[in-house]
Amino acid sequence: MGVIRLNAISDVYVSPAEFGNWVRDWVRAHNLHYLFARLYFRDEARPRFEVCRELAWADRGLVTRTVRDYSQLYLSVVPLNADVPNINLLAVANTDRLRVNLPVFSARGMKGLGLELACRSRSHGKVYEAIVADLRDRTEAGAWFRQARHKREWFDPDCRYSPGAVLLLEQGVPLSAGGNIVVSRFGAGRKRGTKPAEPAAAPDPARM
Repeated sequence: MGVIRLNAISDVYVSPAEFGNWVRDWVRAHNLHYLFARLYFRDEARPRFEVCRELAWADRGLVTRTVRDYSQLYLSVVPLNADVPNINLLAVANTDRLRVNLPVFSARGMKGLGLELACRSRSHGKVYEAIVADLRDRTEAGAWFRQARHKREWFDPDCRYSPGAVLLLEQGVPLSAGGNIVVSRFGAGRKRGTKPAEPAAAPDPARM
């Protein structure tokens, strides 16, 4: 049987704390193996490839920091292989999995996460598709984007967002779509002639 693939889903805006709770639920509900991966740059002449295979899910602060600090998450019905020389080969070594490109934080703001499914078993594929369906159930569709420092907006009906992402945007946390493109607001409605509310104080990054 060939590889079963799900169309990639990108630009899902969700707070790290929120997403950590969702991952915990999926791992427990489906008895999944998991693997967080990143390139660790701090105090290193060259980035170091690191993985996290055990996480204390009851420690919400630790879970949130892990989602923030790592760049990829692999979820799988079968055991995952981390014995590879670099992060780019994880996808090659693990062909039965749901891969999540986690939210990335930079000076321009937080980027949305993306998902990609690949497996050879239809029964496993149904598990991963159930996770994607749950993510859709927990999020809404539609967002307005603009170039930074410009007011003109355009609408993307495929972008998805969570209540936590709405709160981050209201609190003044920039949400980036790459380059100098940022999220202006969420939701399909367009209200003309209204003045946007003043943003609240910036949140504590450790609790995002």
